[in-house]
Amino acid sequence: MNIKHKMLLKQLSFSAAVLAGLVLSAPVIGQQATALAETTQTSVSSTVNTTFTGAMYTNTVSGQSMQTPQTPNGFEHSLYFQATDDSGNLEDSNYALIGDNSTYRKTIINADHYKNLTMNFTITNNTKEDKKVNEIVGLPLKDSSDAPLIYDNSRGQSSIAPEADSQSEMVLTTYIAGKEYFLPGSHPASETVPADADWSTMDRFRVRGTLHPGNSWSIKIPLRLNLTDKAALDKYLYSHNWATLTDYSYAPDDHGVELRTKARIAQQDSLSGGKYLATVENKDGSFTPLPKNVQDLMPQIGANGEIFWENLNDGDGPVQGDVQTKLFSTLDHVGFTGSFFFTWI
Repeated sequence: MNIKHKMLLKQLSFSAAVLAGLVLSAPVIGQQATALAETTQTSVSSTVNTTFTGAMYTNTVSGQSMQTPQTPNGFEHSLYFQATDDSGNLEDSNYALIGDNSTYRKTIINADHYKNLTMNFTITNNTKEDKKVNEIVGLPLKDSSDAPLIYDNSRGQSSIAPEADSQSEMVLTTYIAGKEYFLPGSHPASETVPADADWSTMDRFRVRGTLHPGNSWSIKIPLRLNLTDKAALDKYLYSHNWATLTDYSYAPDDHGVELRTKARIAQQDSLSGGKYLATVENKDGSFTPLPKNVQDLMPQIGANGEIFWENLNDGDGPVQGDVQTKLFSTLDHVGFTGSFFFTWI
């Protein structure tokens, strides 16, 4: 039974893996099907769709990836997550943008295919004059005290330092447990980070100075997922818990601008392996399954490419008309845990 003369979009906020919980009204020719019922949240043992094997998902359909520097205050700023894929290739998240929640670009970090996650920040002066620099860059803990991505002091030493090709005159400070400290070499030792400091509480850093024409300054900070309990990890992978990187860029005589990007770690999800359940809706709103001879005619879920995913937005319920048409053009057959999915029937 392949009915595609009408289109239905309905968001589901839980895992697509619980196939037995999916409910679809009896598909009758000439009558639009009612919405899918919500499924039950499950663990991460669902069937994995291996269509996407990269480390960073930035939306393979809409082409809205943003991986170019921004130019507030007259010089270039690049702030993004980075990780290596299974082959050791470096992949970038969407870059931080100026704007609000409607313009920030989001990225999914593929839980099964990423390694060596870092926060990358670079500023470059491509002008012909000196540029005053005063940047405060927030790690995920700056945006949320319970953010699961924290500084990873198991990789390298418990410190941060600019990349080797950075302009050297800059002053770098870090905020650990809410207090600002100078990094060694940039201030008297009495104001540098204590030896027993807990670097996992680092929530931001600050760089100040003058960036000369043609010069740049960059830093990479290792991050790790601060979840070891399986139940907590499962809950996180199915959540909408976006980790935020923020760059507060202050110019002379200006309150500054804010750039942001968001990412979350998720596993790929799949709808393969089950059939739709045909039902009729009762007057009281309940559903009654149709007989077995009808169930035997129901198609496999996803077999005809009728499942689409909205991975990079939180969603706000069913949509119709022009809004639905625009949204549908951005959806993908690749799905991740914690995302919404839609059916085209």
